[in-house]
Amino acid sequence: MTDAFNDGGISLHELRADGGAAAVDLMLQLQASNSKLPVLRSTSLEATARGAATLCGLGAGLWSSLDELNDLWTYDRRFEPQDHSSSTSGTRRGVARSNTLE
Repeated sequence: MTDAFNDGGISLHELRADGGAAAVDLMLQLQASNSKLPVLRSTSLEATARGAATLCGLGAGLWSSLDELNDLWTYDRRFEPQDHSSSTSGTRRGVARSNTLE
Protein backbone atom coordinates (compact mmCIF):
# COMPACT_ATOMS: atom_id res chain seq x y z
CA MET A 1 0.00 0.00 0.00
CA THR A 2 2.75 2.48 0.87
CA ASP A 3 5.23 1.05 -1.66
CA ALA A 4 4.36 3.63 -4.33
CA PHE A 5 5.28 6.46 -1.99
CA ASN A 6 8.53 4.78 -0.99
CA ASP A 7 9.36 4.04 -4.64
CA GLY A 8 8.77 7.72 -5.42
CA GLY A 9 11.19 8.81 -2.71
CA ILE A 10 8.49 9.99 -0.29
CA SER A 11 8.95 8.86 3.29
CA LEU A 12 5.65 8.45 5.13
CA HIS A 13 5.52 9.01 8.89
CA GLU A 14 1.81 8.35 9.43
CA LEU A 15 -1.44 7.52 7.64
CA ARG A 16 -4.63 9.53 8.09
CA ALA A 17 -8.10 8.03 7.90
CA ASP A 18 -11.59 9.40 7.45
CA GLY A 19 -14.82 8.25 5.84
CA GLY A 20 -17.32 5.71 7.12
CA ALA A 21 -14.91 2.79 7.34
CA ALA A 22 -12.61 4.81 9.61
CA ALA A 23 -15.14 4.26 12.40
CA VAL A 24 -14.00 0.61 12.60
CA ASP A 25 -11.21 0.45 15.19
CA LEU A 26 -10.10 -3.03 14.17
CA MET A 27 -9.63 -1.98 10.55
CA LEU A 28 -7.44 0.98 11.53
CA GLN A 29 -5.41 -1.14 13.95
CA LEU A 30 -4.78 -3.73 11.23
CA GLN A 31 -3.83 -0.92 8.83
CA ALA A 32 -1.30 0.41 11.34
CA SER A 33 0.19 -3.01 12.01
CA ASN A 34 0.38 -4.00 8.34
CA SER A 35 1.88 -0.69 7.19
CA LYS A 36 4.09 -0.35 10.29
CA LEU A 37 2.94 3.28 10.47
CA PRO A 38 0.69 5.03 12.97
CA VAL A 39 -2.86 5.61 11.68
CA LEU A 40 -4.70 8.73 12.84
CA ARG A 41 -8.50 8.87 12.64
CA SER A 42 -9.91 12.29 11.78
CA THR A 43 -12.22 14.00 14.27
CA SER A 44 -14.59 14.30 11.32
CA LEU A 45 -15.26 10.95 9.66
CA GLU A 46 -16.72 12.77 6.66
CA ALA A 47 -13.58 14.79 6.00
CA THR A 48 -13.10 13.46 2.46
CA ALA A 49 -15.19 16.16 0.76
CA ARG A 50 -13.66 18.79 3.01
CA GLY A 51 -10.19 17.61 2.01
CA ALA A 52 -11.01 17.86 -1.69
CA ALA A 53 -12.41 21.36 -1.21
CA THR A 54 -9.38 22.37 0.83
CA LEU A 55 -7.00 21.23 -1.91
CA CYS A 56 -9.04 23.25 -4.41
CA GLY A 57 -8.62 26.24 -2.09
CA LEU A 58 -4.88 25.63 -2.01
CA GLY A 59 -4.84 25.65 -5.82
CA ALA A 60 -6.87 28.87 -5.86
CA GLY A 61 -4.45 30.57 -3.46
CA LEU A 62 -6.64 30.61 -0.32
CA TRP A 63 -3.81 28.88 1.54
CA SER A 64 -0.13 29.23 0.75
CA SER A 65 1.18 25.76 1.59
CA LEU A 66 0.38 22.19 2.62
CA ASP A 67 1.90 23.00 6.01
CA GLU A 68 -0.78 25.65 6.51
CA LEU A 69 -3.46 23.07 5.64
CA ASN A 70 -1.91 20.55 8.02
CA ASP A 71 -2.75 22.86 10.91
CA LEU A 72 -6.46 22.56 10.03
CA TRP A 73 -6.53 18.75 10.42
CA THR A 74 -7.19 17.18 13.83
CA TYR A 75 -7.54 13.59 15.00
CA ASP A 76 -9.40 11.86 17.79
CA ARG A 77 -7.49 8.57 18.01
CA ARG A 78 -4.06 7.26 17.06
CA PHE A 79 -3.49 3.58 16.24
CA GLU A 80 0.08 2.39 16.71
CA PRO A 81 1.61 -0.54 14.81
CA GLN A 82 1.66 -3.76 16.82
CA ASP A 83 3.59 -6.96 16.24
CA HIS A 84 1.11 -9.82 16.38
CA SER A 85 3.47 -12.51 15.11
CA SER A 86 3.70 -14.19 18.53
CA SER A 87 -0.09 -14.29 18.96
CA THR A 88 -0.88 -15.94 15.62
CA SER A 89 -1.16 -19.46 17.05
CA GLY A 90 -3.52 -18.20 19.76
CA THR A 91 -5.67 -16.54 17.12
CA ARG A 92 -5.84 -19.76 15.13
CA ARG A 93 -6.89 -21.68 18.26
CA GLY A 94 -9.59 -19.08 18.95
CA VAL A 95 -10.95 -19.26 15.42
CA ALA A 96 -10.92 -23.07 15.43
CA ARG A 97 -12.68 -23.08 18.79
CA SER A 98 -15.34 -20.58 17.64
CA ASN A 99 -16.07 -22.79 14.62
CA THR A 100 -16.86 -25.72 16.93
CA LEU A 101 -19.34 -23.61 18.89
CA GLU A 102 -21.71 -23.18 15.94
